[in-house]
Amino acid sequence: MASQESNLILTVVAGILFGGAAAFCLVWPKTIRDYGLKSTSRNFGRHGQLLIRWMEGPQYLWSIRTVGAIALCAFVLVVAVLVTSRQH
Repeated sequence: MASQESNLILTVVAGILFGGAAAFCLVWPKTIRDYGLKSTSRNFGRHGQLLIRWMEGPQYLWSIRTVGAIALCAFVLVVAVLVTSRQH
């Protein structure tokens, strides 16, 4: 019984993490990009110029949105697992 409870807790935590990541990536991709740009320029300085140029472009925003879509799929899968496990 304890194993089932720990699996349930782990599944709920995973669902919260995936749901949160999906929400942030799909709703606020520019905020994530701005934070990444600030962090990259502070930590890499002149050596990170190629990365910074890529992050300023539209490809980086689409990458963030793609991560959000994958996290959303994982969230849906976790919710499906929770629903089916509760039915048994």
